[in-house]
Amino acid sequence: MIGGFHLLRGAVRTSLLALIVMIGAAATASAQSSSLTALAQDAQRLAQAARRVVVSDGAFRTQMPAATAPHATGWPMATVPARGLKAGVDPTVAEFRVRSWEEGAGVRVLVFAVIASGPELEVREEQIASVLVPIDQSVEIAATEKYNASRISLTAYIDQIRRPRYSVETPHIDIPVRPWAPPQRPR
Repeated sequence: MIGGFHLLRGAVRTSLLALIVMIGAAATASAQSSSLTALAQDAQRLAQAARRVVVSDGAFRTQMPAATAPHATGWPMATVPARGLKAGVDPTVAEFRVRSWEEGAGVRVLVFAVIASGPELEVREEQIASVLVPIDQSVEIAATEKYNASRISLTAYIDQIRRPRYSVETPHIDIPVRPWAPPQRPR
């Protein structure tokens, strides 16, 4: 039997192959499940992060959690559109991306200009600033002016609201819910 897989007949061979495929699929699903679980835990930890960054260009405002480890690509990330430096002047980039992480008594923030080029509009990021933003203070990024875009300001703060796990926070909206019975189907 050793090395004699070809000697197995019909149903036994098929059953053995099916078992091998099922074990391989189970191992793959287990590995994917654990990586998805780790990703979900990272997302939950970031949603409850104490330090946050507000990114604003005067007209547009967004905020993001500060990661706990340095990163220059990927998530978490915030994006703000580039607005013209002056009326009638178009910026040379479409948007700026911001990534941040906790560092010392503040938040380290990297700012990137998003540059689209080529016939297929390849998108690349060019780092234009790296600043340490102290908690409860603002820093203006003047490097955006190189792209004919108005400055953006970064403000770091400590989020005092501790959000419960796996909840959707909708402030100031109270939606009454009545008991509901499904409609009866005609018989």
